Amino acid sequence: MSSQDFKYKTQQGSKVPLIPIELSRMDKKMLTDALIDSGAATTLISCELGEALGLKHRGEVRKITGAGGKESIIHMHDLDVELMGEKLNFKFGLPQRRGDTPYTILGRDTIFERFEIKFRQKETMFTLSDY
Repeated sequence: MSSQDFKYKTQQGSKVPLIPIELSRMDKKMLTDALIDSGAATTLISCELGEALGLKHRGEVRKITGAGGKESIIHMHDLDVELMGEKLNFKFGLPQRRGDTPYTILGRDTIFERFEIKFRQKETMFTLSDY
């Protein structure tokens, strides 16, 4: 069983569970930090990062509601993800409007299906382990 510890990183003045990932689509690759969000039902990518990977606002459409009650329209896309040295394929939602998702979010539909995740808030650390 493979597991790895990660320290929280500071984002906008708060320590949060961010993990480095590489996203790729065809011949394009991008490194980014992704927020591991146990409250997010759907995995999301920002418009800016999605466009840099060549994603378009077409394909399967979903309507989602964020924690603040704000509704967003997203277009679903398959992307290759390298995480902890493992190559995976996750479905990401590309928001129709800029600013709806300011960064990459790994939600329950992807990373929580693949890894057991243990948050240690007091230590500002988290662990990803294979199921």
